[in-house]
Amino acid sequence: ECMHNETMRYPRNAFALVFLQTTFAFSFAPNHIFGNLPSHRNAVLHGGCSMQAGSSAEGGPALGQKTALVTGATDGIGLHTATKLANAGYFVLIHGRDPVRIQEALRKIRLSNPKAGVESFQADFSSLRDVSRFASEVLEQYQCLDLLINNAGVFSQQMRTTEDGNEMTFQVNVLAPFLLTKALLPIVAKAQAGRVIIVSSISQSSRIDWDNLQMEKGFSSHESYSLSKLCNAMHALELARATARTAPHVSVNTLDPGTVNTKMLLAGWGYCGMEVADANDEFLLATDPRFEGVSGKYFVGGRERQAAAPCYDAAACAELWRRLEALTDRFLPTSPAAAL
Repeated sequence: ECMHNETMRYPRNAFALVFLQTTFAFSFAPNHIFGNLPSHRNAVLHGGCSMQAGSSAEGGPALGQKTALVTGATDGIGLHTATKLANAGYFVLIHGRDPVRIQEALRKIRLSNPKAGVESFQADFSSLRDVSRFASEVLEQYQCLDLLINNAGVFSQQMRTTEDGNEMTFQVNVLAPFLLTKALLPIVAKAQAGRVIIVSSISQSSRIDWDNLQMEKGFSSHESYSLSKLCNAMHALELARATARTAPHVSVNTLDPGTVNTKMLLAGWGYCGMEVADANDEFLLATDPRFEGVSGKYFVGGRERQAAAPCYDAAACAELWRRLEALTDRFLPTSPAAAL
């Protein structure tokens, strides 16, 4: 069976969490009120975020320029999407784990467009403290984010446990984007039409086994990956239901990015997909006008499709959300920049 994957690999190396005092900590859950989310009309110019007070006039986004963050952007689909966003006029924040690969990705983006506005962030998603530090750095430097693409993912061929005690695939693919999205949602909500994209897969599981979320019954690389992609889709559609009530100008969608010959595809399934240069679905979902105002959908090949049944089970989605919060809430950044 030929499946696909997204773009990153994560062994260990954790960084220290930067703890900052604050009088406000932002949190939300599907059944909670978002609180005092900012009026998007006061935070934007020409449809994008206004100039960020925390970034330099020389290196930050220009007045009215849209800002996008792409995780797992050092190669594969993530780098391809980030490059296309930069060429489309976005100020792009790229994330990666390896400093050398990050610099190479920056070089490639600037080679494609010497005038590209791009900045990089380093974080290892196998450490939730590092995810928190990453989120804190973004919050400190950027007051508004038009687009968040949770692209980073891992396909692990053997059972590995993170420093946080979680199964590696579950942490990198599910817990890390859940924590990052929750931390950054306040600044996405400051955009006139903020977009969140959480990458899933056509290989998502059709059911969820609550007693085997982290391979407690024995490890299977493909089962672990497929379950993580189901959780990604459930996360996206449940978040979309929440934002529809509390921040309707924010859209949240999920997609299968295509069967693409990334390093993960080659490791897990072999050479059986399209070339990375043809993998444009992430970019189109992020930028195509026909997706404006569309939220809570799952796309395959640029067309809306039905996700697995658990994604539409309110009780199942609420239970997953509760479990993800229990594993991540203590890592939410406490930077003053998160205050609204």
